[in-house]
Amino acid sequence: MRQLKDECIRTSIQEAADRLGFGRTTVSLVVHGKYPAPTTNVENRVIEIFGGLVPCPHLKRSITADECKRASIGAMPTNSSDRLRHWTACQTCPLNPAKVKELTQ
Repeated sequence: MRQLKDECIRTSIQEAADRLGFGRTTVSLVVHGKYPAPTTNVENRVIEIFGGLVPCPHLKRSITADECKRASIGAMPTNSSDRLRHWTACQTCPLNPAKVKELTQ
């Protein structure tokens, strides 16, 4: 959550919260490590809004948010077994951008 902390220092907790679409209290608790629930939704939104890398559990390395989105959203690939395995893993991944959007709406 280094990106979120940096953004709060650069601007303010309220401004970062407004950009992310979360309440000020939520962002403050996350930044100070006191948020009582999993922070996956906040982390994904930080990556989406402020850019950065997403830890891909399937590839076991970090990829850009755009790469994550392209790999997980769209039709099932039929021309590459590697891409099919990656796409299949994305469908149950907690970092899948489509799933995160559903949870935050």
